[in-house]
Amino acid sequence: MNTHFDSPPAMNTRSRIDASPARNTRSRTRRSRTTRYPAATARNTRSRTSRYPVAKPELNKGRTNTPHHETVATPLFWGRSVLPSQTVSEKQLMALIRSDGLSNDISYKVHGSARISNCPGLKFLSGNISVEKCLFINECPELRTISANLFVGGDLYIRACPLLESIAGSVTVNCQMVMPHCQSLVDMPGIFSVGGSLHLMCCNRLRDLSGSFSVQDSALFCHCRRLRDLSGNINVGNTLDLSYCNRLTNLSGTFSVGRYIDLNHCTHLRVVPDSITALGSGKSRVPLTIDLEFTGLSDATIGQLHSARINGMHFETTNEEEKQLLKEFNNLQEGLAFWRDLACSNKDRPQLNLQRDQAEDVLDFLEQLTWTREYQDEKYRPVLAQRVIKVITLVLMDDHLQEEALTHIIKGIGSTDELVCISLEPLEDMLKGCRLQSSYEYQTGQLPINSA
Repeated sequence: MNTHFDSPPAMNTRSRIDASPARNTRSRTRRSRTTRYPAATARNTRSRTSRYPVAKPELNKGRTNTPHHETVATPLFWGRSVLPSQTVSEKQLMALIRSDGLSNDISYKVHGSARISNCPGLKFLSGNISVEKCLFINECPELRTISANLFVGGDLYIRACPLLESIAGSVTVNCQMVMPHCQSLVDMPGIFSVGGSLHLMCCNRLRDLSGSFSVQDSALFCHCRRLRDLSGNINVGNTLDLSYCNRLTNLSGTFSVGRYIDLNHCTHLRVVPDSITALGSGKSRVPLTIDLEFTGLSDATIGQLHSARINGMHFETTNEEEKQLLKEFNNLQEGLAFWRDLACSNKDRPQLNLQRDQAEDVLDFLEQLTWTREYQDEKYRPVLAQRVIKVITLVLMDDHLQEEALTHIIKGIGSTDELVCISLEPLEDMLKGCRLQSSYEYQTGQLPINSA
């Protein structure tokens, strides 16, 4: 188990509408979602290669060794059509990728593990690639699309690819698939299969999962703040973590989940569909737990779930008083008006010139500030509001500072609740620097000389 991505379980108790074993309790108005997963979320999956048979490049029909670069007819993916196969080394695979020499009519097989890394000019990765062990795709700053059909016998890691927007090919991974913080990712494959856990956290541009995916262990989509729609065929063996997907509204897909569905802080969710509540009627002895804390579900809906007494299922919920602390804004102007009124500010509401995604980032920022400990302190709340208004009106309205300011905001809302408030500090530093420069220009009539 890779402990860098799998954290120990945290057995925290919420208020429940049905009886469940007693565990330690604590205040639930603020949580760090990056360190909590239910029990048995992550397991050692490296021995699971038998779940999805790996084509053995070194064998020709199970009898003789395949000479290097010899083309033979072997299946590339389980259940897919046969392609001519060519065994290459990791170095040769990289040379083909850098020279744009991969053919879509050949299955390229690599013994052991492979790295596709440090490719500054690579924008599109296509072809058919089968890796016996682990595949690492990292430090490809211009990579935008992976349309390759990938088969990975071990783990698949995708990191430091900030412009990656689309994974359009089919993907089969025997162990873990780890690709957190893909900030530009919009499209996932229509079909993909993972034999271990899927780590897809903090992908802030991912809006829907309408394809078919199967994850043997846990699927972690927490903090995917733009995710609105799960309408695909979703099969998860252990935990489906959608916590802090605060724009999620549609759960109309076909679901099969083994133990736990985490919908904590899905603040726009209004309905739990029958396709999910019906999961409790399965034959498993372990009840399916659904975390509905700080969702948009009404007390009436919670009451209906309580009165239904669904076998094999229990719900973790919050009461209306706790939920009222969290604010939900329909648009950016409504959010700005709330904080301005709380700060008792006489300033006009700023007219921010922002693109759609930028406006949504700022809106999430204004909402998530109400999840923090500082906001929950009634005495400090007006002070926090004054800080927010100063930063928003004086920093974001400056076109020269806007990009840097939005970077700090995105970091804050993509992390724990504490960091949302901490992200105000660098914005205030920017504001202070702006004032010092303005004072200098006023006194001297010229811009300060950059000593660097």
